[in-house]
Amino acid sequence: MTIEVVMPQMGQSVAEGTVIQWFKEEGEYVEKDEALLTINTDKIDVEIPPPGVGLLSEPGRGRTRSRGRPGPFCSWCPPGRA
Repeated sequence: MTIEVVMPQMGQSVAEGTVIQWFKEEGEYVEKDEALLTINTDKIDVEIPPPGVGLLSEPGRGRTRSRGRPGPFCSWCPPGRA
């Protein structure tokens, strides 16, 4: 079972974000308090944490996502669910 990591709600005036940095490679284990990726918005750069501990899968390098054009930045797999 995988979980999609999507564009978080960051206020009403921030509608779009682009991945500018990945801290982990596909298949790497991620702790809950580690940053998974950084997104750039028109106002700020934001580090996005994973939804919990697990493995990064299907990272989408450089993807732009918005509330109006939803879609995952990547997938994340909890331990024991791969």
